Amino acid sequence: MIKKKVTISILIVLFSLLMLINVNDNRNVNYYDSSSFEQISNDLKTSASPVNGKSLLVNQYANISKSYNNVKSGDNVSFTLYDNWVSQNTTINYEGVAQKRDIVTNGAFDSDDSGWLFKTNIPSNLDKLSWQSTRGYPDSDGCTGLDGSNTARFAGDYGYFEQNVTLQNEVLRDDIATFSLNYNSDWFISFNASLFMSVIIGDIEINHSVYIPDIPLDTWLTLIMNYNPISYGQVLPGVATVRIGLIMNEDSGPGWVRIYLDNFKYELWSESNENGIIKALDNQFPLNHTYYNTTFGEGYSFINTERTPDLDHQIDFTIYSNKSGLSDFNIEAITIISHAIKKFNTTVSNNLGSLYTLGENISWQVEFSLTINNDYHNWIFIEKPSDWEFVNVFDGFEDDIVDFCIGKGLGSTLMEIPSNKINAGLWKLEAISKNYISNGSLEVWNSISFENTQKLNHGNIFGLSASLNNSLLLPNTRINCSIYYPNASLFWHTSREPTLHDEKFGNFTVGKNMTVGKYSVVINWVNNQSFFEIDKVGFAQFEFTVWHYTNLTAVTSNFEQIAGDPLLLKVKYTDFNLNSSIHFATMTYSSTFGASGTMVYLGSGVYFIDVDTNSLPLGDYYFSFNASKSFYENQTIVNLIHLNIVAQPLDLEVPHSALEGNANSIISCRINATGAISGTKIYPVNLTTDWFNPFNITDHNNGTYTLDFSTFNIPASGFLESFNIEIFANKTNYGSTNEFITLLVHPLSTVAYVNTSLVSVNSNNIINLKVNYTTEGSSEIITGSNCTVTWQSSFLITPVSDGFNIKLFTSGLAVDYYTVLIKLEKAGYEVAFESVTVILIEQDVNLIVSINSGDITENTLVDSFFQQTINISARIYAVIDEEFISGGIITLLSNNFQKNLTEMPSTYFSTSLILDGADFDSGINTIFLRFEQANYTTKIFPFQLFIRAQNVNLTTRINHQKVHEDYLLEGFFNQEFLISCRAFADIESAFLSGGNITFVNGDYEFELSENLDYWFNQTILISTSSFSIGPNYAYLRFQQNNYTTTIFTFQVFVNQLEINVDTIDFEGLVSGPPGETILIRLNLTETGSSNYVENATVFYSWNFGAGYFTYIGSGIYEK
Repeated sequence: MIKKKVTISILIVLFSLLMLINVNDNRNVNYYDSSSFEQISNDLKTSASPVNGKSLLVNQYANISKSYNNVKSGDNVSFTLYDNWVSQNTTINYEGVAQKRDIVTNGAFDSDDSGWLFKTNIPSNLDKLSWQSTRGYPDSDGCTGLDGSNTARFAGDYGYFEQNVTLQNEVLRDDIATFSLNYNSDWFISFNASLFMSVIIGDIEINHSVYIPDIPLDTWLTLIMNYNPISYGQVLPGVATVRIGLIMNEDSGPGWVRIYLDNFKYELWSESNENGIIKALDNQFPLNHTYYNTTFGEGYSFINTERTPDLDHQIDFTIYSNKSGLSDFNIEAITIISHAIKKFNTTVSNNLGSLYTLGENISWQVEFSLTINNDYHNWIFIEKPSDWEFVNVFDGFEDDIVDFCIGKGLGSTLMEIPSNKINAGLWKLEAISKNYISNGSLEVWNSISFENTQKLNHGNIFGLSASLNNSLLLPNTRINCSIYYPNASLFWHTSREPTLHDEKFGNFTVGKNMTVGKYSVVINWVNNQSFFEIDKVGFAQFEFTVWHYTNLTAVTSNFEQIAGDPLLLKVKYTDFNLNSSIHFATMTYSSTFGASGTMVYLGSGVYFIDVDTNSLPLGDYYFSFNASKSFYENQTIVNLIHLNIVAQPLDLEVPHSALEGNANSIISCRINATGAISGTKIYPVNLTTDWFNPFNITDHNNGTYTLDFSTFNIPASGFLESFNIEIFANKTNYGSTNEFITLLVHPLSTVAYVNTSLVSVNSNNIINLKVNYTTEGSSEIITGSNCTVTWQSSFLITPVSDGFNIKLFTSGLAVDYYTVLIKLEKAGYEVAFESVTVILIEQDVNLIVSINSGDITENTLVDSFFQQTINISARIYAVIDEEFISGGIITLLSNNFQKNLTEMPSTYFSTSLILDGADFDSGINTIFLRFEQANYTTKIFPFQLFIRAQNVNLTTRINHQKVHEDYLLEGFFNQEFLISCRAFADIESAFLSGGNITFVNGDYEFELSENLDYWFNQTILISTSSFSIGPNYAYLRFQQNNYTTTIFTFQVFVNQLEINVDTIDFEGLVSGPPGETILIRLNLTETGSSNYVENATVFYSWNFGAGYFTYIGSGIYEK
């Protein structure tokens, strides 16, 4: 800010020095220095500064409201008081203030049964017990009771305790009431009665009972009932009657009963109508506030405390019940309301104050940012000057709500924005006020007096005046007057406290310092020396002009020259008053031969124009001029400049080097028609040429001509050619002349393209070629061209839209290499050549193959078996000759095996094969037939043989007896059996030798040995290591290359051996004294033999435990 002030001061000092130098010596002019300009600048602030007027005070009011439901004693209620807000007071409103309490007096019977009235209709048979001091429940405190004697009774007989409770300050709440009773019986004989309890409010009775015979003896029980009194029609205020006692259910003979009663309660929810039952604790200023009752269950607490937080603050109150003896307490709803206010001032662009702009009416603008907090119900009052009228009030959504505002017009000092229009955001308000300057004017001295005017000339004396509203008080106010140059820079300024309502400024003399143009005068008045207090403004603005006298002269006034010579006209336009040049005026000219226009400014007040004289005949011509510029005297001078035109011969300027171009295009050049003496261009002239192709001449109307020569269809030879062209020119009064131009025309570059450069075909075939003839670069087809072909045999050329189709015939040609030469040409285009190499090749053949009289195709998979015989046949078909051929060689190939097929009869080839293991393998075998013969292609025909393994049948004997599959063999451990097997091949119909036959039982495998007659034999021992007790599923497995693996299944059933157990060293009974260790030994053998049973599991058990014997060898086990 300091730097800005220094800069402005320096500028003003410099400007003041210029004023002292340039302004005429006029003692009535008030000049300013740098120290006063700061105040001047501030006083003139209307738009450059963010603010220039008084800030308005905004009063934002709010009711802060927050609600709570089902508040218990000790709960807090609160509201948030945000920063800058002042809470003026707070009210807590209560609804549904309810308490639940036991209305019964002395229902615990702790010390006596006082407060109760006992009633009975049979006092001698049903009476109350004397108060019991130690039988109470649950702490053996006091209780009361009822006693029934041994006498007959009737239905409806009763005895009960009764108590009346008056509740005049309460109403029942629509909630659950509870009455309860503890009871105990220690004696009962034939007493048909019920224990009951009841409550009567108004004429409505509610009761609850228990049947006496159902009560267990010497047990404390609870009788309880919950109900809603309102739903049963019980209403308070009123009297509540409570009863507990016995009632006979029916007529009864003699009997006895004794009942003890304790802890009778009737707990009732009600809404009180009394003050002080609640206290509200202010936790900020620890103070309890009283509850004021307004009706049943409703009231309020008023806290008349003003509070202002430094920051956002939670204002909370703790709600307590202020009444003893309650079992429960609840407030259905609490609403806490605080009246608050926040004051702040308006701004403009965050700067404190207001902004006014000057005009017929003074416009004011203020802003403020509004924050809306939750639970705050807002409305706003804005303090304003009485002479302001708000015309726009834009809210935070930029909606104009001025029509809803109260007090916005003249005479009002307070404008209200209603609560339903309040929203958050930046608010912008616009107002207008009265203009306190009624008139401003300029007056010029006419040698007698001052008169109003708007135009001044050099040397005029003038002054300024302004009329202030007569109602204004002038002390401590300020009036400013400024005169601005046409470029809006400051010419003169003054600022002062006015003393009269008609203020005068001046006098001034128009001197050299006042340039020509339109000057602006701004006069404004404000009602305070400090702009922070400005809320009234006057304004006047008007303009006046300053103009000068002028002179217009010719730089050169007489010219003599031939037509077409350059003619540059110049005139000078000057300021008569200042004897200085006038820059950038509008200067126009006209001539006696019709030429006219606007001249160009050259500088130093000189304006010029270049005049074309080519078309002028010999003679005299004159030029007139008009000069004009704003704020200068207009000048018009006729025949200011004179021109005399003389004659000369004609000449042509043409290119002296050859012009080059392409065929089928345009070759252009420019030539000039000039005066032979002056060398200046002459126009128009008559031009023509002897060019045999089309041509065009363009006249540029300045003596220059463009000649365009067409090169269509040249050169005809396809090579570069040159041409000489003669140019003829003539013009009246100038004669005629001629010149020559040479053209070099290049044929267009071309490209020939043939669809192939190498063709390989069989003899007697036809070769089809396609050739294109195009321009290089664009690939455009050259239509109308010629095509010729050089070929050793016949051919056919057919033109098509995109080139030529060429057929080459090969009949009569041997197998060899040949070359085709193709030539393409057209006038204006280069000749193009293409060549194609032709190779005549061998004839292709096809093989037709069949196996076992069935035709197959290449790569066919043929299914077969080992030792099978297959027959293969083939024929060879020549594709071009379309016939079967004879004399070739067909060879069958497979791995290292090959065999030639025999031709019999002619063109039929065949052979037979036996699929043995020497030359073929099981699975897929790839076979090839190869055909070879001179002048024919070598042909390979592949196919595949899938050779399957041969099925095998197994014949099996056990112990020399033939058995079938799944045969069952029974035996015992350590028994042996002989097994024999041989394999028979189905296709060969023979027994097989050299294979493997394996006996398999689980994990046990044993190979059989091959003997005579293809039998495989082996003796098998049934041992415990190879077999298990019961069925054993065994099988024989045959395996041999090129034969299927074959399985023969059977079962070996091993019977369980009986074990013989013998004791050693004792017979049946073992005895011994206590504490002695006795050794027991057993011997295990197979029944029917003396074989030991080894590694058996021997388990024992007796009264003192169980365990296992230990094997020590030779069938002996001990423990």
